[in-house]
Amino acid sequence: MTQLRIIMTARYLPPEYSGTAAQAFLLAGRLRERGHSVEFVTQSWEAGYREYEVEGFKVTALEADLAARHGELGLWRNLFTYLFRRRREFDVLHAHGAYYTQAIVGPFARLLGKRSLVKASLADNDLKSL
Repeated sequence: MTQLRIIMTARYLPPEYSGTAAQAFLLAGRLRERGHSVEFVTQSWEAGYREYEVEGFKVTALEADLAARHGELGLWRNLFTYLFRRRREFDVLHAHGAYYTQAIVGPFARLLGKRSLVKASLADNDLKSL
């Protein structure tokens, strides 16, 4: 079996609580048991870029000023820059949740020639109106 290098994204990762994050880390643990490499990228709820570890997984929090009008554009710029720099280091981009700010994951993966997957796991997320 081919070992995959996966970057998972989620809007809320520890220390912020999220059921989606709990599911993501459970899945990541199972994938790691099968020999796959998994790390996470999220938006920083504090000022600036930071890296930390949760349950043995690397987490990168990207700077995001989501209080600003159209703050998602800055987050998307930072996410694309991060993914572009890392493009030779991952195979799959996997988003957890279907928030508007994560809507760009599929197009970014396509631009980088990667596979993508979005798991919509919330009852009242941005897809509810569809």
